[in-house]
Amino acid sequence: MANYISNEQALSIPAEKAKQILNSLHEHVLYYDRDMKILWANLAALNSVEISLEKIKEKRCWSVWAQRKTPCDACPVILSMETGSLQCIEKTTPDGRSWLVKGYPLKDKHGNVIGGIETTLDITDRKKTEENLKITFDILNRSPAVGFMWKNAEGWPVIFVTPNVSKLFGYTSDEFISGKISYEKAIYHEDLSRVMEEVRTFSSDKERKEFKHKPYRILSKNGKVKWVLDRTTIDRNNDGDILYYKGIIENITDRIKTDQVIKESEEKYRNLFHHSNDGIFIHDLQGNIIDINQKAIDLLGYTEKEILSLKVHNLHPPEVLEKTKWAFETIINKGSVNFEIEFKRKNGDLFIADVSSSLFNLNESKVVQAIVRDITLRRHAEKEKKKLEFQLQQTQKMKTIGTLAGGVAHDFNNLLMGIQGHSSLMLMDTDSSHPHFEYLQAIEKCVKSAADLTEQLLAFAMGGKYEVKPTDINELIRKSSRMFGRTKKEIRLHRKYQKNVWTVEADQCQIEQVLMNLYINAWQAMPGGGALYVQTENVTLDEDYVKPFKIKPGRYVKISVTDTGVGMNEATLQNIFDPFFTTKEMGRGSGLGLASVYGITRNHGGFINVYSQKGEGATFNIYLPASESEVSDQKSEVSDGVRHGDETVLLVDDEEMIIDVSEQFLEKMGYTVLIARSGKEATEIYEKNKDKIDMVILDMIMPDMSGSDTFDRLKEIKSGVKVLLSSGYRINGQATEILERGCDGFVQKPFNMEQLSWKIREVLDKK
Repeated sequence: MANYISNEQALSIPAEKAKQILNSLHEHVLYYDRDMKILWANLAALNSVEISLEKIKEKRCWSVWAQRKTPCDACPVILSMETGSLQCIEKTTPDGRSWLVKGYPLKDKHGNVIGGIETTLDITDRKKTEENLKITFDILNRSPAVGFMWKNAEGWPVIFVTPNVSKLFGYTSDEFISGKISYEKAIYHEDLSRVMEEVRTFSSDKERKEFKHKPYRILSKNGKVKWVLDRTTIDRNNDGDILYYKGIIENITDRIKTDQVIKESEEKYRNLFHHSNDGIFIHDLQGNIIDINQKAIDLLGYTEKEILSLKVHNLHPPEVLEKTKWAFETIINKGSVNFEIEFKRKNGDLFIADVSSSLFNLNESKVVQAIVRDITLRRHAEKEKKKLEFQLQQTQKMKTIGTLAGGVAHDFNNLLMGIQGHSSLMLMDTDSSHPHFEYLQAIEKCVKSAADLTEQLLAFAMGGKYEVKPTDINELIRKSSRMFGRTKKEIRLHRKYQKNVWTVEADQCQIEQVLMNLYINAWQAMPGGGALYVQTENVTLDEDYVKPFKIKPGRYVKISVTDTGVGMNEATLQNIFDPFFTTKEMGRGSGLGLASVYGITRNHGGFINVYSQKGEGATFNIYLPASESEVSDQKSEVSDGVRHGDETVLLVDDEEMIIDVSEQFLEKMGYTVLIARSGKEATEIYEKNKDKIDMVILDMIMPDMSGSDTFDRLKEIKSGVKVLLSSGYRINGQATEILERGCDGFVQKPFNMEQLSWKIREVLDKK
């Protein structure tokens, strides 16, 4: 037989409002579980033994009130739970008092008894009154019951009524005896016909000497409605004719309220159970489900009959069964447990739930009540929030690192400029037969390698683009992938191009650098060979998608590079774009390849993301903003040899080493050189010599007065001033703005004499 709950929660111990009502009654009211253990008692019951509820909880009633070790004989509560119906007895205690004891069974929705309630009323005075009525036709005035004696079945005339009638009806005994007040006026109109019919029916049976009315209502003088219980004795002569009626009317209003509270309390529990917003089911320690509410049925997708035939482990996917075992052990050891776990619906769908399980005693066994709340949407939202937070943190981190990397590259380029310049000057005066000639050439090669590294740093730092023009990404990928495929034949290349791919504004050399870095990264992730997939796609991104990357929504060209390599763990993914971060052994990589990929992509107004798992390869997705322009086929001009001139040049730089080298470069080219070591000094010199100075070589980054402010001041002095910007940074946002305001050219440090000579002539020869 199925077990059912017998604890305070399952028996629905009354809420505070109900407790207040029960505590105001004279009757003793006690709640029991199936083992007759006390779960709750009202004040009347507690005061009768002068003990607190805490001290008697879980004790059996007979050990408290009867001082017994075994149940009392014919206990109505035990009988009510056995029979499933109301039981009532009268009993006398050793002190001579009489009690009316009633037992009420409590049942669950299946009709199974889960506990009981006892009401006990002291009827000592009433019993004495009844006994005296039977013997002497007199009723004790102190009895709470009201005694009536009347002649006929219509309740008239009243021969006698106890003086305490006024407490119940509000009328005096004289008003009843005189006939001023009749039953028709005293009995509530809705119950009158039934009560009178019961009297007539019982009176017609000549063998009947006593009967009880079903509870009915009376109407007191002040208009208040009360419930009463009427016991009537019929005195007959030897022929069976009625001599008179003797009735005892007892006020049971409080008892009716108690019954209503009990009924409402049980209904309230069932309503809460079945209309809860959370799923609730009850199971035994073998996992058999024995009760379930509607919400849980809806969550799981089964019918109630189907679920009651299942065990708890049937509600979960196999991969979480170990967690259910842990939960069972925790409940047994601690009595309760809260945890999250996946459930499996009838159709196979999974959902995440927060579960609160508690252990309850049920007769000789224990059961578990589990409250289940679906938190799938909440967990998905939290996961998405963490993802967005991570992306924002990554963006902020990369911006900070980019600023630092750009500053380092700028200063490093200034140092390289000094090395490059001095070696170039020495080579100009050194014949190839000189023993130091090869050393000087080696120094220039080292400078070139170092400059390449700073180039990648500056690319990461989003230092600008050199030559931007409308570009066909498909064509750029064809060229770069063909070149890569010829050198790495162990890699199988798969290309998929979007037809009519949108044009992008790009520095083709930089984007080729991005692609080659991604190809090489993929190749290194596949030491034994593998497959490389390159794909282009036109996509339109909405505001929600691009928000973490702080770029504008709209049309983008997506480039995907996927490998079948070793993949990356979470820690590697978090640092993959950091400069100098590498998973390769010493000497096999600088850690700047993916950093420059990130910087170049961001500098083109796009963004990059990567998806990878250990052992499952990696996919890099690059998004570049689409352009409305048409693809251009312009080719860059190629320079060769040092170009000379005889004009006057104002050289502006705050680095003494740069001034020294650049001045010698210019003089060897044939130019007259004026020197300024700050922006303020430059404006002063230019203002005095504006008609003699043909052009200005202006450093971008200077203390006090920046290159930008210096340029504006020079333009104020002479609107047609020719200026060549010089910086260890690439063409970043500020340099681009100055060029757009009328600056004539840009040269990046470190530069050699040949590069500088061509840039100078471009500016001077510009009309």
